[in-house]
Amino acid sequence: MRIRSCWWIPMLAMALPAAHAARAPASDTVPGRGVAEIEVVSRDATTSAGEQARQIDAIYKRRFRPYLDPVALGRTSDADIRQIFQGAVDAGFYTLERNYALDGAHALQQLKMRGLATKGDYDDLSSLFIRMRDTVDAREIARQGKLPTDDIPDIQDMTGGRTGRTLISVGEGNALLQRRSFSIDQHGVQMVVVSSPHCHFTVNAVADIAKNPALEKAMAKHSTWIVPPYGSFDIADTRQWNVAHPAESMRLIYSPDEWADIDTRATPQFYVFKNGKLQKKIVGWRGKNTEDELISTLNQLGALDPSQKKGPG
Repeated sequence: MRIRSCWWIPMLAMALPAAHAARAPASDTVPGRGVAEIEVVSRDATTSAGEQARQIDAIYKRRFRPYLDPVALGRTSDADIRQIFQGAVDAGFYTLERNYALDGAHALQQLKMRGLATKGDYDDLSSLFIRMRDTVDAREIARQGKLPTDDIPDIQDMTGGRTGRTLISVGEGNALLQRRSFSIDQHGVQMVVVSSPHCHFTVNAVADIAKNPALEKAMAKHSTWIVPPYGSFDIADTRQWNVAHPAESMRLIYSPDEWADIDTRATPQFYVFKNGKLQKKIVGWRGKNTEDELISTLNQLGALDPSQKKGPG
């Protein structure tokens, strides 16, 4: 059966910095082969996010890490420096691990020293930091590249230093983004919906749920809608969605590492918990089939209003 969901990793491949003129084709050098190998791994939709990250890390250590010693980097050819920068940025875009972004910054410094850095390079690295929710470094890289910074948002940390899962609330109008702690309720039923305002399957899900009063009421009471960081960090679209769909108001994941037990690569996904334990995972939206599956699951867990129950069929 075909899973009907938006798959963000292959879509991300199209959003990588390939559009910039400075991006060189993968060459037949050690770093060049690394760039090509990372792309192959990233497009494998059958591999889990964790396994993809492990494979990319292994490629990175083999193909790029030997060049990243400061002395070795200074002796590396211009063409290989370009490939190392691409490899670091690509690995960062796919895994959102900060060490790759920092390596990209070192490679960019070398490109700058050699007079080879372009505005596209600064834009690529700044965009990577934005995807990692690091708007401070994103703004600094943009400033170094003489790029506008007005559209890079500030994120106000409201966690009080607590660790664990966090989400970014976008608010309305020009409100500051706020990072707040989030926890799975240890008592009762809770649903986490991995979603995106850019995913048409998410849009279809919300439209179908709205047609079923019992399901709509249960979802409004028990669900939290979260947006993975792989697509565009477009605050305006999320705010617009939240105005149109207040019952399915979305918050942004700050870091996938905080949600390691939830696959954030596809939307929509429905994770149903009871007393803090996962009871059901539903991937994609297949219209009435998924609607009935949600109703059945919530009914079994006692989360449907008895006066409004409308069972499958």
